[in-house]
Amino acid sequence: MENAKHSIQLGVEDCILSQDNPKRKTSAVRNIFAGLLLLYKYKLLMDSPVNQPYLYIYQINHNIFYTETFGVERPKKTVDVTGIKDVFRFLKININTDLLMCLNRTRNNLEHFYHTEQVDILKLIVDSFYLIKKFYEGYIYPINNLDLNNFLGQEIYQVLLENEQIYTEKREECSKSLECVEFPEEYLRNFLTDKMQCPYCLSSLIKYQSGEYPDIVLSCIYCNHHLSKEEVLGLTHQTVKDGEDFRRECMECGGYSIFIDGCVCLDCGFEMDSNRDYEREQYLQYLLEKAD
Repeated sequence: MENAKHSIQLGVEDCILSQDNPKRKTSAVRNIFAGLLLLYKYKLLMDSPVNQPYLYIYQINHNIFYTETFGVERPKKTVDVTGIKDVFRFLKININTDLLMCLNRTRNNLEHFYHTEQVDILKLIVDSFYLIKKFYEGYIYPINNLDLNNFLGQEIYQVLLENEQIYTEKREECSKSLECVEFPEEYLRNFLTDKMQCPYCLSSLIKYQSGEYPDIVLSCIYCNHHLSKEEVLGLTHQTVKDGEDFRRECMECGGYSIFIDGCVCLDCGFEMDSNRDYEREQYLQYLLEKAD
């Protein structure tokens, strides 16, 4: 628990320092995320059997899985993010695994593929704080009876709250900017609002700039790049080159469109009926037209 607390505190201090020294952004995210994982592992230690005190934090190694020391001796390697998710599912410990895995992927991308000076870490900090707060209140507080505020310290806790408030206000501002856009289906507005992320700085704080749907222009308020709806959803020509082609011909608008969630046209909002064979229908239509 002390290691978890110190990691989170160091991460928040790095976050403050990153305002003047952007190179501290990576360590800020890394330390806060590490603190979150340490909280998870503390819970796994608490839930491990008395005769196997390290059972649930072992990183599974088939060479030692059936040995007498498994779960008894302190492991050389402990569970990673995927392992934690799997053990939590087994123990029926509820966390937002989708957010956790997304946060882990983004953290990994930040460390390996981006120049830290250009990256907006606000959402990463806020998402980490959300997971920390939910887990602490649900599973740690009943054990130690100590509020998160007191556990982290008033100053650290206040910084996290302020970041959360700043992010919430900016997100609302971005959402409101899309209210003037006429979407063919409300689902598309909600999908875009929830999923968009700047490919240049990883920020989700993106506002409407100009144009009519589907040819709207968006703007990242962190790095000021102008973006298309495809770019903020990560559905670009590069995605296609990497083997993920979401495009197909839309029966409604006739365009060769991207289909989100596998069934909704991003351009017109048409939702495909899973019970219909559209390719067969098109083929039969082709034969009829050919016969005429």
